[in-house]
Amino acid sequence: MLSVDEGLDIVKWFTNHSRAIRLLAHQQKLTERFEKTHRILRLIFPVISRWI
Repeated sequence: MLSVDEGLDIVKWFTNHSRAIRLLAHQQKLTERFEKTHRILRLIFPVISRWI
């Protein structure tokens, strides 16, 4: 469970720092994957869903 908590902390930090998000997006634009797909990956909050 520790890695989940650490992952959430990282996502929370990025969502609270818009400059960091822009830098991350800029670095992704420099990759070969971006040249092929033209897509930027985004950080999202993982949520456990319970379907009844």
